[in-house]
Amino acid sequence: MKQVFLENVCDPDVSLDRCINNYRDYLEEMQQEPYDSIIATRTVRRYAELLEVKAVDPRSVGMSTCLWRD
Repeated sequence: MKQVFLENVCDPDVSLDRCINNYRDYLEEMQQEPYDSIIATRTVRRYAELLEVKAVDPRSVGMSTCLWRD
């Protein structure tokens, strides 16, 4: 679910609602397995910030992610 969330949040054509649902699914999946609480907290915060940026400007998340990957 993590990869699905990241792909959808970076795609400007995917709705914010769908990304929020992907985020919820990822959180539920993460709870099913043992995890480090510090890393999980950082990940949750980072992904929530991605959702916030997508809400403001859907195209900016994809562009910054593409630049980061290069």
